[in-house]
Amino acid sequence: MTACRLDGLPVELIHNLFGYFAAHEIYSIFSNVSLYLNGIINGYTSYHVNFQSISRTDFDLVCQHIVPSQVVSMTLSNDEHTPGLMKIFVSRFQLSQFTRLKSLKLIEIGAEFWECIMTKLVELKDLRTLLYIDPNRFDEWISEICSKTVTKLDESLAEIYAPIIPQLIRLRLSHGSYLKSVQFSNLRHLVLNRSDGALLKHISCAAPQLQSLDLSVFYEKSYPEIIYPLPHLKRIVLDVQGNVLSINDIERMMTNLPRLEHMKLTGNCEKNVVDGYRLELIAKHLVSFEFNFTIYDILVSSDLDSFRTSFWLQEKQWFVCYHWRCFFTMSYLFKIPNGHFTLPKYSTILDDTYFYIRAVEYNSYFNNELLEHRLHNIKKLTLFATFKLSTVENNIDLNTVQILFIEILDEHFSLAQLISKTPSVHHLCISIDPKYLPKRFDWQIMENIRILEISCSSIVLTNDTIAELSAIFPNTERLHIRCVCSIEMMLMFLDRFEHLLTASFQYTDFLFNFSEVSATALSKMQLMQDLEQYSSNYSYTYRVTSTAVHFWL
Repeated sequence: MTACRLDGLPVELIHNLFGYFAAHEIYSIFSNVSLYLNGIINGYTSYHVNFQSISRTDFDLVCQHIVPSQVVSMTLSNDEHTPGLMKIFVSRFQLSQFTRLKSLKLIEIGAEFWECIMTKLVELKDLRTLLYIDPNRFDEWISEICSKTVTKLDESLAEIYAPIIPQLIRLRLSHGSYLKSVQFSNLRHLVLNRSDGALLKHISCAAPQLQSLDLSVFYEKSYPEIIYPLPHLKRIVLDVQGNVLSINDIERMMTNLPRLEHMKLTGNCEKNVVDGYRLELIAKHLVSFEFNFTIYDILVSSDLDSFRTSFWLQEKQWFVCYHWRCFFTMSYLFKIPNGHFTLPKYSTILDDTYFYIRAVEYNSYFNNELLEHRLHNIKKLTLFATFKLSTVENNIDLNTVQILFIEILDEHFSLAQLISKTPSVHHLCISIDPKYLPKRFDWQIMENIRILEISCSSIVLTNDTIAELSAIFPNTERLHIRCVCSIEMMLMFLDRFEHLLTASFQYTDFLFNFSEVSATALSKMQLMQDLEQYSSNYSYTYRVTSTAVHFWL
């Protein structure tokens, strides 16, 4: 190693520089540049370890070099981008070794690792942030344990790790049914995916310093308040389930939040919430106000007149829309079902170009006619067999498309022609038998594709065909084959696609009744036995779910 220009910088300045990098970036960029930098790396005590979507190479690099007592924040993820990571992590480290840890983020770690993580929290005296991100899928791939069982597991462990909660400043959990006796003395920020009136009543007393609240609450009339008094709360994101909200409910809620500055509110509402004058009175002190209300009464254009005042249009510039039982602010416009571009039936915006500028998704099934204006910011494009490429080109600027979904394709259509017109596409999802793909792409190489998803009823591929696919998509990093594959085909894909970071394959038919297994599919137990048998020849970890196997390479 030779000297470099960084050797002239003081240690404190390089420490500040390291603060902008995750641990694996510091090791890969600065290690072995000079003896001076190596010494600083070894002595640095504020590492941020982020294992979310990390490559296996970078993960191993961190595990090889990291000293647990030098880590101040850590993200552990066992989702489909890093399947099997938790098993390796717990075999190498004990959470109690991370004595200076201030922030811990857990992403879909699974019930099987929940106990070994949560029971060690009480030993982390410096911990101030605890975030748990759970799955939101029909096929709960991380575990076959039902949510009720997970809740019981939480409740059984709550007494063990509850003592750590009073020292936390930030907390995110999937639910809080077991927190009704816990004090949140220092808590400033709280996120709960599920809650009820009893818990919210407790929080109003037990979290006197709470400033930010993000939750889904089941509202029952037996509890008089949706939100109980929180005098220091500045930001709230609230999804109300259960009973229908009235304007009176919203007004009463706002009286309990005297210092609120930012609000997002969703729920089923009575028609009387469509009152711009009353909402103005309760929202005039807010910096931002976003809502998405489902209203089962039919609205007409004049119902929005109270939102066409100077307060809404000039002072705050909060524009509202109504479309198919949804009454919402502009921020929710393109989050409506199906994700396709559409103009709302009624709105308080005078110039329709406002909608065209902000559209980010386009679906040819719903939009196969010429639009009044061209769309210049489409990021996700979905095409069906009925689409006309000329119409799509006239309607949107294809240069901005990054994600391309092709649901059904005419047998004579050239995919190569389409891809050539979408130079920014890096994520391709297509429904077609893979053995026909080389011909449909005219054997042209698609170097930009990093994420490749293929869906079809079933496939039987030879090693030569898979080799052709890998030649057409040489830079694929994430592969998803959504049709039943044999383990031999899975391994051929892993062999041929040289740059894979993750790969997912379906091994059984996706059925709503998981007790029914296709006669032609591998059983889960047999699959796991085969994977163990082959694992000595492949450097992968894997996770098997109800219908698929996920590889991390």
